[in-house]
Amino acid sequence: MVAGCSFHFNSAGTAPTDTSRPDDAPSDARIDADAAPDAGFDPATCPASYTTTVTATPGSRYRVIATAQDWGSQRADCEDDLAGATHLVVFDSDAEAQQIAAAVGAINYHVGAVQPAGESGVAVGWVWLTGAPVPSGLWQAGQPNDNDGIEDDEQDRTSVYASVGYALQDVDAPFSTQAVCECDGHPVAPAVLAILQ
Repeated sequence: MVAGCSFHFNSAGTAPTDTSRPDDAPSDARIDADAAPDAGFDPATCPASYTTTVTATPGSRYRVIATAQDWGSQRADCEDDLAGATHLVVFDSDAEAQQIAAAVGAINYHVGAVQPAGESGVAVGWVWLTGAPVPSGLWQAGQPNDNDGIEDDEQDRTSVYASVGYALQDVDAPFSTQAVCECDGHPVAPAVLAILQ
């Protein structure tokens, strides 16, 4: 088990070249949380391709999808590895987000957070695939911004850009990049599946 700890974002650099995503200033945002592994799940049952582990979440294993694909394709690729137990990575804590970024290296990757259509603001309603709300402290400064700072359902999925560490960026569903999958015994929540239909 990891003791409660707190990490601060220090976003150095900018997102990859994409005029729809302005450069953002460094952020001091943080979250403080520890997620206990699911007591009924044995990570040894994860597929053999899930070889990455981090100390922040001993009940999870991870794999990188090195091929760039859109968010939905990456999601499907993760979820079919072990039905009801694998999905795009969700961050239970700052520590997990930071350690995953360090473990996978200088790549950009999709993660498992979505925003339902028709929300009242760019930062409203974001949830992890497993159903928990996305903590506001995990976003890079200036994110989410739905491309233009106005909620009009343009960017309702998430990725991490290596140039800004482990902070989240909102992206549109067709945006193509690599991905990180997580095996933790948690299925995609039914309420989130309804969002994705």
